[in-house]
Amino acid sequence: MISNNSKAYILTISAVLIWSTIPAAFKIIAASLSPAQILFFGMGPAALAFLGYILFRGELRALLHMGAVRWGVSMLLGAWLYLFYTLVFTAYEYLSPQIIMPINNTWSLLMAFLSPFLLRQRISWAEVFWMLFAYCGGLLSVFGAESLGPINLTGLACICVCPFMYAVYWTVNARSGIPQHFSFLAGFFMAFILAALVMLVRGEEFLLTGRQLTGGLYVALFELAIPYMLLGISFRLTDSVSRLATFQLAIPFLALIWIALILHEEIVWTTPAGILLIVIGIVQQQRAAVRRTRLLNAA
Repeated sequence: MISNNSKAYILTISAVLIWSTIPAAFKIIAASLSPAQILFFGMGPAALAFLGYILFRGELRALLHMGAVRWGVSMLLGAWLYLFYTLVFTAYEYLSPQIIMPINNTWSLLMAFLSPFLLRQRISWAEVFWMLFAYCGGLLSVFGAESLGPINLTGLACICVCPFMYAVYWTVNARSGIPQHFSFLAGFFMAFILAALVMLVRGEEFLLTGRQLTGGLYVALFELAIPYMLLGISFRLTDSVSRLATFQLAIPFLALIWIALILHEEIVWTTPAGILLIVIGIVQQQRAAVRRTRLLNAA
């Protein structure tokens, strides 16, 4: 008989393996679709997937009675998420995933940095040090990737903003107290509507080729719906959410394999070295946060 913790580990590892394919897939998808098209064909099916999940759990009544304020917050978060992914896919049009991935992976550090302002939580100087240490890894990966070709400043500006936006999204989402699957459904639906409006204004095509539509559905299933559901279930099964979170640190290293195999990019040594610095910084920052919490509780 498999224990609940073992089931949680299997589900989390499955989500990590799926997410590791995303940088290579995003690069391919961004070459044939605009950001609005990707989000239209990605967010719509993802919202439907979460609606089905809510119906399966018998929570439709609770969703409909969520309240105007919570619906409003969820929709605003969806608009924020739309802007975030627009910048992400714009960056993928111009840059190698070897530049994008390390920078984007620092969002959890920014989330910790924003916590004193948005969640009224304290932060220690040790945590700040390890955050800066991790960002040195991001700089290393950018400078090393120059051997892959000129670095486009538009793409670099877009991806540098993304970790901040994603950190704000998850911080506000956590503080809102809205059940996450409700928030995801409302937010994804809002992003879907915004993408449709942008496509109409720009006169972009709604009828796609089979390959293009497959790209949009890939985003819907493998970036949004399936991993979020797997993690949502695993977090309910486990007795240690923090232990599961550490599995996600493997994503950028696994993604390098897919980048080499699918995109046939040369992996420059500064990319894994930069990722390693970022991972060390994240782990040490989390340990410093735990020590700070223990000291506060002891006092």
